[in-house]
Amino acid sequence: MNDLPPGLLYLIQSSPRILSPPALTYGIARFVGANYGIYISTWWLVLAMVMSLPVALMCSVLREEVSIRLEASKRGAVLPPRFRDPYPGGTQGLVSGLRQFKKGYPGDGFDEICEELGSYTFNRRILFENRIITAEPEHIKAILATQFDDFEKGPEIRHLFYPLLGTGVFAADGELWKFHRSMTRPFFSRDRISHFDNFDRHAEDAIRQFKNRLHEGHPVDFQVRFFSFLSSVNAWLAVLNDILVAGLGFSVYARLGHGIPLRQRRWLALWWPSVSLLCNHRSLLFALGRPSFFAFRNCLH
Repeated sequence: MNDLPPGLLYLIQSSPRILSPPALTYGIARFVGANYGIYISTWWLVLAMVMSLPVALMCSVLREEVSIRLEASKRGAVLPPRFRDPYPGGTQGLVSGLRQFKKGYPGDGFDEICEELGSYTFNRRILFENRIITAEPEHIKAILATQFDDFEKGPEIRHLFYPLLGTGVFAADGELWKFHRSMTRPFFSRDRISHFDNFDRHAEDAIRQFKNRLHEGHPVDFQVRFFSFLSSVNAWLAVLNDILVAGLGFSVYARLGHGIPLRQRRWLALWWPSVSLLCNHRSLLFALGRPSFFAFRNCLH
């Protein structure tokens, strides 16, 4: 199932929701014909089955709208003002967002909406779904700090992010997020947050390799490139020296194994996770001794 194209996989997963209204319409027509002798022509039946899809969508949207308003009333909450899109389903916002993504920035136009509504928090429905957008400092503080646990990414966001980000800190919730955050917290300590030149140098190198490979007409493996970027940054933070930079678009293991005898390749594959651990923990690295790390580096040449 995981080998199927994303579009086909999405259609398979959505097929019960898509086929249910036409199937229900057909079943009602057959039931009425069999029990009450009321029959309709095939063309009218096909038209009714097709129209059942937008009718079902409209009923679903209205049900969700009523549910949200009832829940807000029960909690004493005030719903944010809604930006009225002149096109059905908020398609104008979707089209303008795609246009801004190509020619400008995704956030272009939000200032005008805030001024029009008189609020820095508003609801912009896109494809019949609520999208709450806020620029209020207190709201942002609550989302990112004081009430962080109340604003999970949720299963839908995790599903969308998984192909690129996996289960990393940007696509995790709950205990898994806390685990990843505890792993990355040391890199934001006071003595390391000033190493912007290290991040900038390796980021520029990654972008350069991206451009070169794309100009050559080759695909780019994002996960391999980001793994290489993080490995290079971590290695520099560990020993304050550039040690390892994997090539773009190739498996890290294949790149490291190029030109190495088979026996050393097996040794490398066995101990590579431990070396990654050394890169992430400077204290452990110095406890074992810096020469051991450089001995590993020398075996690659």
